[in-house]
Amino acid sequence: MITILFALLAIPAMAGSADILVIGDSHATGCFGTSLYDQLETFRPIGSANNARVHLIATCGSSVLSWTKDHSTRCGFLDCAPGAPCTLKARFSTTGSTASLDSLLAKLNPRVTVVALGSNMLKWGWRNSQAQVAGLIATIHSRKSACLWIGPPTPGLQGSSCVAKGKYDEYIEKMKAFVEGLGCAFVHSGDYTESARVPASDPQCMHQGCKSATAWAAEAYRTEIQDVLHRFF
Repeated sequence: MITILFALLAIPAMAGSADILVIGDSHATGCFGTSLYDQLETFRPIGSANNARVHLIATCGSSVLSWTKDHSTRCGFLDCAPGAPCTLKARFSTTGSTASLDSLLAKLNPRVTVVALGSNMLKWGWRNSQAQVAGLIATIHSRKSACLWIGPPTPGLQGSSCVAKGKYDEYIEKMKAFVEGLGCAFVHSGDYTESARVPASDPQCMHQGCKSATAWAAEAYRTEIQDVLHRFF
């Protein structure tokens, strides 16, 4: 479950801002991303007459390092802007490019930044991920945005590319403690996903089927994410 630190609550509200920026990897270019977008669009801050505006940008294959600079992808891209339906048919493309996270923060001025990254970093090991994670969180906070990190889902069990369950558990345990220690809320996606839901045909051994990915986003939002957002707005 999620831990909220005082440092998160101390981030000042910005006048006229009720935006949520989501960045993510291939999970967010698919059914998880569209489901998360739809859930976030229903969020209405207490005392507000309007729902928060959501902008989601996701690039297949991306890690923390990808978002430190402008980058492009050739395996999947999803860009869903506020107020527009976020469907794979309308918004997904195989190729696409985006600005760095710092540039996006400067342009969009989000109240909250949601980071859905980690699957492409599991094989690095936590020691090789720590500095990059710290840098991304520092970038978010430097732009006066609150931070919520959605960790990677449980990997599959079939195939040579699968990350061992023990290695996944160790990585997520360290990631959660570290991220929260830097004042960023953390959602443990292992609470909402199962290895058995990863199709044996997935060459990366990490992607939940569409039904499972949709439920992952919806359940995480209902159980944890909306409560965190109320503390930020």
